[in-house]
Amino acid sequence: MRVVPISHRVDRWFMLLALLSYLVPAVPSLVQSQSEHREGPVINNSLEDEEDCVMRGTLEEGDERLGDAAADFYVLPVNAGQTLTFRYGETDSSRLRCYSLLIITPDGQQIRAEGECGTACEIEMMMKGEVFIAATTCSRDRSYGRYYLQILPLDGPLEELVEITDSEEFITVMQQHARTPIKSRRTSWGDEAARRRHLAFDLERFNPGFLEALILARTNEQRADHGLPACKYHRVLNKCARQHSEEMAALNYFSHESPVAEFSTVYQRMYSVFGFQGQGYGENIGMQSKSGESILENLSYEKLALEIMEMWMNSSGHRSTILDPDYTFLGVGCALVLEEGTAHFYYTQDFAME
Repeated sequence: MRVVPISHRVDRWFMLLALLSYLVPAVPSLVQSQSEHREGPVINNSLEDEEDCVMRGTLEEGDERLGDAAADFYVLPVNAGQTLTFRYGETDSSRLRCYSLLIITPDGQQIRAEGECGTACEIEMMMKGEVFIAATTCSRDRSYGRYYLQILPLDGPLEELVEITDSEEFITVMQQHARTPIKSRRTSWGDEAARRRHLAFDLERFNPGFLEALILARTNEQRADHGLPACKYHRVLNKCARQHSEEMAALNYFSHESPVAEFSTVYQRMYSVFGFQGQGYGENIGMQSKSGESILENLSYEKLALEIMEMWMNSSGHRSTILDPDYTFLGVGCALVLEEGTAHFYYTQDFAME
């Protein structure tokens, strides 16, 4: 199981890209024509003002190739067990204040890494294949200009390993790794109305609302045990959390930062997309993978809720978010995807203040 907390007071971010999964299927709108006068990216191993293994290019305003964002695209062969560091480096001729990478690994993991000069993202490759990389503008600072991207270490000259590709191939690869979460025929939400004394667990008829209601109740039990008031159910936060869990399940990633720029940050999802009107916010996420006939046959909603709450409460970051006295609202989102005999469960808690 993996769990990651995040807690913020209000910050501001910007939208870049439409959702590629179940919410907005209109993919052709993501592929835009290229600028006729655009200087293409260059792969170079011998820049005097940079270390070896450098890719360089220029992101220009009006050159929208990934939704409404400028982008360059690369593909790199990798081996299982290989660990690569992707780093945005600044030189005298670079002008980007902020930079964003979208990375698709051979096993379908989709990762967004963004920040200022020196920002690095280290990834261990779980299988042999190709890594696809989109170098694009940052969702929180739409700046343009020249960039330098380092990939270290490599087994040979960069120009012999890395190829320049295009937006159509990159988006096609994103779609190929997409998965379909299990959804009940009748949508239920994680409020008290979804709770029953017991609901038999069925993988093919997964009821996210029932599990969400159980997690909401267990969260408030923990708060009560520590002398804190209960968090009230909030439908907008429920929808926001459900969307993020379903997107992580569909696009096969695990992070607070979405590879889909419209939903790229907690703030972006909560305030800009779903229109929440509260103040500060915090988010916990978690994932469980279950396999084996005996394990799957003995699953229950109660057991899943207990396991994820135990994991969160045993992690200092998640625990502090759950027991933050300032939070008054909570929405829980759950999702399930089945893949080759394994059940992958994704969980999101979105907290906020009035």
